[in-house]
Amino acid sequence: MALKVEIVSREIIKPSSSTPKSRRIHRLSILDQVVLNFYVPIVLFYSDPSTTPEERSDRLKESLSKTLAQMYLIAGRVKDQYSIRGNDQGVRYIRARVLEDLSTVLKHPKIDLLGQLLPSYNAQAILSIQVTSFPCGGMTIGLGFRHAIFDESSIYTFVKNWASIARGDNINTDEEFFVDCTSMFPPQDVKMLHTWNKELFTKAIVTKRFLFNASEISSLRENGTNASLTQPTRLEAVSTFIWAAVISATRYRKVKTHRLLTAVNLRERMDPPLPPHTVGNMVQMTGAQWDASEKTVDYKALVERVRESRQSVSDDYVRKLHADGEYFKQFRQALEVTGESEEVFTLSTSSWCGFPLYGAAHFGWGKPTLIGIGMKLLNAAIIMDARDDEGIEAWVGLLKEDMGRLEQDSDFLAYVSSSQTL
Repeated sequence: MALKVEIVSREIIKPSSSTPKSRRIHRLSILDQVVLNFYVPIVLFYSDPSTTPEERSDRLKESLSKTLAQMYLIAGRVKDQYSIRGNDQGVRYIRARVLEDLSTVLKHPKIDLLGQLLPSYNAQAILSIQVTSFPCGGMTIGLGFRHAIFDESSIYTFVKNWASIARGDNINTDEEFFVDCTSMFPPQDVKMLHTWNKELFTKAIVTKRFLFNASEISSLRENGTNASLTQPTRLEAVSTFIWAAVISATRYRKVKTHRLLTAVNLRERMDPPLPPHTVGNMVQMTGAQWDASEKTVDYKALVERVRESRQSVSDDYVRKLHADGEYFKQFRQALEVTGESEEVFTLSTSSWCGFPLYGAAHFGWGKPTLIGIGMKLLNAAIIMDARDDEGIEAWVGLLKEDMGRLEQDSDFLAYVSSSQTL
């Protein structure tokens, strides 16, 4: 399915006030650098036709300008691999419209279709936006986030602040969102990192959206509990369950080692802790492992390993890992293994749980009907709170054959309330 997208207007939204000279340059840490050239594309779908497209767009633009004055780096540009310049150049804002009805799009939200509802990217821009209107009165807000300063927590913070200002809520205008973390996470020369995996995405990839409702998650949590392990969290239960199913789906390859990489939020784990609204890549990857020699894929044992790997990420651990460039060395080695080894299968997970994006993205016309992830995923899963704040959505991307085997796994499907090919 292809959409006929007509561009109505293009403009640049600038901050309502200028960035102070003392904040014009923000230095990137190694955690920012390793994802510098990646974008996180998200599409917010809204079905409420109570206001006109022009009224909604005006509210979005006015509140965006005020939000940029507070979160000033978002209106800046990438200076080089080491820094971002807060130069108030603004955010590209595109208005568009289509002839198709929104309900038709929601039935088949394919990745390629979501791409038509997203803005094109500027090489140095931090954020780009496309607002698309539908004949039924529905709309989408397509957001292209530069990963250099946007991890999942940062995306939530930005959307929450923007929507709060749009609704007219009182917010704290004295918060500082940007912290120089280069002393903890020293920058490196990372130019060679951003060409390693381009050929992987030429393969046949299938992305699916799996929904786990509250009762299914409760059952998974109970099944993951044993005498030595307290009940796992919602995230631990679902991410481990997906990992176990992917192990089973890919065993035909004769892979020797399966790894689960999990992104852990560092804000509350550092000493002293960083404010929860700190913008930047405050995440550390940690891994759990299963070897084919174990023969049996034991869900409870995997839950325990996932929990241990997450609990190992402490202030002391992180500081030692980043001393003397050790993290950068390990990161390069991990890329080489992921890109070249057929004996190691790595499933990477990014958790947006705990950041209720559906509730945050209420600009005055209700929660989004759907939040779409507009990028191909390969051997990866994005796990987020569902619209009802009780269930979990998992966007999983695998090679076509691997996904086909996963979809034939009756034990896996027994816990999935619904699924949708993207």
